[in-house]
Amino acid sequence: MFLTVSRDRYDRVIVHNFFPLVSPSIYYAAHQEKVPVIQYLHNFRLFCLNGLFFRDGRICEDCFKKQIPWPGVIHRCYRGSYLGSIVVAAMLCVHRLLKTWTTKVDQFIALSEFSRVKFIEGGLPAGRIAAKPNFIGLDPGPGSGKGGYAVFIGRLSKEKGIPQLLSAWKELGYGIPLKILGEGPQAKEVERAIEYGENIEWFGKASNEKVIEVLKDASCLIFPSGCYENFPRVILEAYAVGTPVIAYNLGSTGEIVIPGRTGYLLPVGDSKALVECIQKAFQDPSELFSMRKSTR
Repeated sequence: MFLTVSRDRYDRVIVHNFFPLVSPSIYYAAHQEKVPVIQYLHNFRLFCLNGLFFRDGRICEDCFKKQIPWPGVIHRCYRGSYLGSIVVAAMLCVHRLLKTWTTKVDQFIALSEFSRVKFIEGGLPAGRIAAKPNFIGLDPGPGSGKGGYAVFIGRLSKEKGIPQLLSAWKELGYGIPLKILGEGPQAKEVERAIEYGENIEWFGKASNEKVIEVLKDASCLIFPSGCYENFPRVILEAYAVGTPVIAYNLGSTGEIVIPGRTGYLLPVGDSKALVECIQKAFQDPSELFSMRKSTR
């Protein structure tokens, strides 16, 4: 792909994700025309082949701070492909040698303080990284939270905590209604859980309108993510309608969820704590209701 950037046409180039379609060549085209480049850091691709710091059901930083991310190649971290992982690793190595990230990008924007610190640890210049949280454009208005159910919204995958979510509902005896919105590789596991638990509803991929509608009536949002989140939009959407969040204290989630005011934070990966927290919240929902104003 050949890219042309003209100073006469652009004041800034804002890059949200250069991979895989554009490549860092966009920086060089802009730099040649002296057009400043702003790079959003939506994931950890600069240090991790899959961009998540997550492998085999756990946080993995094996490639972090390594000049050559060889563990990611060995474990086929890019889409389970050995060849694909070699290509991504080669791209990272080449641009590290060229110092592309430090010489061709004028400003980085991380989505949380956690992410900002992580990128600085990885070698990006601290003076050029700002933390700018995500936001939503329109105020959806407060919800009632009187639906009497919990909701999970997101990708149906291991890193998003689907195994922990389904295990918790099995432990709870499927006594608490759960609505799930989203698609992903663990859809079959969700289908199997529905066969055993009649209190689980799965809506598949949902529109923004449906997401807000379900969130408004939900007692709480369950966010059992096991990977480093940058700034989950679904938590913002929950806050916008006043719905508290139950989440693991990991990554930026520890900054966003305020225990006792906007939800509950649990020890990372503690399935027993997740079950107990959900059970307690639904046995006495008055505390969740009392948080709705401060959550919003």
